[in-house]
Amino acid sequence: MLQQQAFEEAGVDLSRVILGHVDFTPPDVALEEFEALMDRGSLIGFDTVGFYDAVNPGAWDVTIGRVAELIARGYADRILLSHDSCPFSDITPEDLYDDSYAVYTAVAQRFLPELSERGVSDATIEQLMVGNPRRIFESRDLGPY
Repeated sequence: MLQQQAFEEAGVDLSRVILGHVDFTPPDVALEEFEALMDRGSLIGFDTVGFYDAVNPGAWDVTIGRVAELIARGYADRILLSHDSCPFSDITPEDLYDDSYAVYTAVAQRFLPELSERGVSDATIEQLMVGNPRRIFESRDLGPY
């Protein structure tokens, strides 16, 4: 909230702002906290999906549940999903990673199928994975701040 407020005070168009790593938000934080950010125009990024197994395996169920519920509440146009993962980072202990490349396929092979099982339509998944990122990238034509 404070970050978003600072952007707004600086005159930033909040519809061009992605507030990332919201999937690291503790499970006891209510969905209304996410809604408040999106209601002010910003997008939120559940963007460390491929990193869950290494850092917080419990995040799978929490995050999929949150995303599915936010979609049901009408926020599909404000959610981004990605694999902000760095399995070869020099600052991360090697024992956190295995030899697989699952971190780069986690959204497509695990997260999206589980959303589908919870009733999220193919059209909504297309919006999350194509429409929303496209809209953000196309905002560069609006010029710099």
